[in-house]
Amino acid sequence: MLDVVVWKKTPAVSMPFVTAELFFKTIQHSEYLDTYRCKEVKITREKQGLIQYDGESGVMGDEINVSVLEHAVNVIVPKVSSPTLQSKHVAPQLKDFFKK
Repeated sequence: MLDVVVWKKTPAVSMPFVTAELFFKTIQHSEYLDTYRCKEVKITREKQGLIQYDGESGVMGDEINVSVLEHAVNVIVPKVSSPTLQSKHVAPQLKDFFKK
């Protein structure tokens, strides 16, 4: 699923309050944000401009199409038989790290 956040134009006088909402992690309740959850989205705007995607900034055109490609990425992780076996490998490394 995609989380789509649309930031509306915010009056300069409201920016201290919006900054506080960001700081206190309550921005999702802001009147200047609309949030949507979807599998695909088409955004049409007046002109090209800045966007934020996955924490990165970029410039895109006036029409943006985004969709989720399910099962597009395969993740391979090592098989560990027990949590204690895994901790045996990590503990000596941490011990050496904190000695420095």
